[in-house]
Amino acid sequence: MLWSKQKNGQIKFADYDRIGGVIGAIGRRADKMIEDLPDWQKSLAERVFVKLAAARSGVIDTRLVASKDAFTDDEWKLVNTLANEENCLLVVNQSDHASQATAEIVHEALLDNWDRLQRWLERNRTLLTWQS
Repeated sequence: MLWSKQKNGQIKFADYDRIGGVIGAIGRRADKMIEDLPDWQKSLAERVFVKLAAARSGVIDTRLVASKDAFTDDEWKLVNTLANEENCLLVVNQSDHASQATAEIVHEALLDNWDRLQRWLERNRTLLTWQS
């Protein structure tokens, strides 16, 4: 991890560059989170992320806000797992009514820089374009 390389509160550029900077770190961290999921949740992860993205202008993807109702119970459990303090890939916004909760991808940088997510979105491009 990058923070283990710091000395006196500073990180050398070479160490930062070695992990691919912020862009490389984002994708690797997200991959690790998915790989650490139980097998039954790994298969749900693609469906969850596809529900949280939209295709715009052909291939430019953007985040969507999806209501809890858009997910199965198992998918919603995964949404909450991916939104917890440890993972932080998604954001869950709670309202006074549990059924009105929403979820979204935490940052556009995941759409642009996470290879696995880009593969999932490409594999589902027809569906995403149709939904938009």
